[in-house]
Amino acid sequence: MSARKTGATTDEEKETDNETDSCVKSDNEAMVTLELQVQQLTLSEGSDPSSRDRAGLVVSSGQLRFLSFVIAPKWRHVAYCLKPEPMERRVVKDVIFQYPNNVQEQAMEMLQMWKDRHGLKASVHVMCEVLINVGCKAEAEEVFGQDTVKKIHSHMSDSDSGSENPDRLLYELAEEVGIDWQELALDVDMRQHEINIIESDARTPKQQAWKMLCQWRSKIGIDFNIDEVRS
Repeated sequence: MSARKTGATTDEEKETDNETDSCVKSDNEAMVTLELQVQQLTLSEGSDPSSRDRAGLVVSSGQLRFLSFVIAPKWRHVAYCLKPEPMERRVVKDVIFQYPNNVQEQAMEMLQMWKDRHGLKASVHVMCEVLINVGCKAEAEEVFGQDTVKKIHSHMSDSDSGSENPDRLLYELAEEVGIDWQELALDVDMRQHEINIIESDARTPKQQAWKMLCQWRSKIGIDFNIDEVRS
């Protein structure tokens, strides 16, 4: 009687073990499937927007991560031209201090702060405009797709036909920057010898700021909008 009971208990334990193994296997398969779906979603959001117009959508976490890699060397230029408002210089310095010697993490932190701050306004359309303005059109196409960027660039060209004189806006910005122009010059990776030349060529801080901003605009190919770079 005791032997039969022990045998029955062993059979029950085997059945329980089999059920447990089956559940674990099922959970693992489900996890693998979920991971594959997430990867496919990230790829479709980041580089293949041809199925539908994604320009009005909020930039996804996958796109932000991808973008942080491709704009890493230029992330500060992007930060100073963000929409609907640029990142302040003190915040840029905080990001650099938080992630020293890691430009990709600096870029990711900047992008995440932008998305957290602006919510639904942190759209693909807005980010593409920013990237095009700072000379990163190729990077925008890599992340969001050529068709999307082409449409946005075309829209920007149509809008620019009635925009204000960029030189006048640049002059207004030079007035605002004033004596802080050297600090801004260093923030946008202008070399010290370039700053020294500007300082010797122009007499007043306003003239120096103007010359520095003109050189920056020429270097990165941007028609400045005062609302984009004011900090």
